[in-house]
Amino acid sequence: MTKLSENAIRDIFGDTTFLKGLDYYNHGYVSNTVKIGDILYSQVIGSSAKPYEVRAFITDAETSTKCTCPVGFMCKHGAALLLKWINEPSSFVDADRFLLSLERISKGEIINIIEKIIKHNPSLITEFS
Repeated sequence: MTKLSENAIRDIFGDTTFLKGLDYYNHGYVSNTVKIGDILYSQVIGSSAKPYEVRAFITDAETSTKCTCPVGFMCKHGAALLLKWINEPSSFVDADRFLLSLERISKGEIINIIEKIIKHNPSLITEFS
């Protein structure tokens, strides 16, 4: 994954959005962070009652973000996610490592994992069906 810096994030988002994102990051509003390949995922607390779902796509050619907030892309929530990544990369769950670990466990254990996931979030059953 391409290495980013605070200056690079400021250049990508501009001063205003970067500073708002920095404030969100500093207040600890970024949670449930996951890395899947070159994609970062998180939830970021914003003005909505429910945290926003944010994704960052990082390649050698481009860095971009998508968000469920009204702005939709390249917003302060995306900047906050990227700031969390460069400052606290170890806080991200490595989904690639998790998926590889599934190869070493039994079918029954995988079914138990999926059952727990569905019990926690029943609407996910539509993703498996």
